[in-house]
Amino acid sequence: MMFRIFRPIIMGMVVSCFFMNTVTAAPNKVSIQHDTNGYKINVDNSDVFINAITWSHKPVGVNYNYSLWNKSEPFIKKVITQDMAILKEMGATAIVSPPGIPKKWVTYIYKNIKS
Repeated sequence: MMFRIFRPIIMGMVVSCFFMNTVTAAPNKVSIQHDTNGYKINVDNSDVFINAITWSHKPVGVNYNYSLWNKSEPFIKKVITQDMAILKEMGATAIVSPPGIPKKWVTYIYKNIKS
């Protein structure tokens, strides 16, 4: 039962492993395996530890109406670059984010922020 609840989260983390540097000619084979020890994620026959962190940019002193995505493109790029560098330094391998990030910026993070 617990896996059913967390499966979308786990699959989202697998899909959003932005910082994994696994560039190959063939597509990666990703699977979720279950045994008596629990669940694990396997990529190309190697176990992968997902160190996910929730990310959303909220400067000190702003309220719930603040949106990074309404700011200028250079400002958004600067914030993403700075924040993702900190997350990489922390050892994050995936980000979990609340809804609302425009597709353009998800793509930007995926294509430009690599380890």
